[in-house]
Amino acid sequence: MTALLLRIISFVALAFIFGLVFRAARRAFRLGAGVGNAGGAGAPGSRQSSSDPYSILGISPGASQEEIRSAYKKVISEYHPDRVATLGDDFKKLAQVKTREIIEAYEALSK
Repeated sequence: MTALLLRIISFVALAFIFGLVFRAARRAFRLGAGVGNAGGAGAPGSRQSSSDPYSILGISPGASQEEIRSAYKKVISEYHPDRVATLGDDFKKLAQVKTREIIEAYEALSK
């Protein structure tokens, strides 16, 4: 009985850890770090993304300040470098670039 309980607990723990890693990898992949993406769009230090602050935050041009702030909080939480810290330096650099773009977009629209 105890061995079965230990197996169940270890299985649940492994499933939980796998879920966290999978979500972080999927989020990092959305940042543009797909397999075989060496130096292309989305590579660390590249500036080939949209420069439109509305599209970066995923809102329409007629958005209110409250909508802008809400969109900023949502997007910044998705792409924060701490979310992908366990996946290595490349993913963290991509997240830092994306975070910088999001902050600049929010500052441009908050003026």
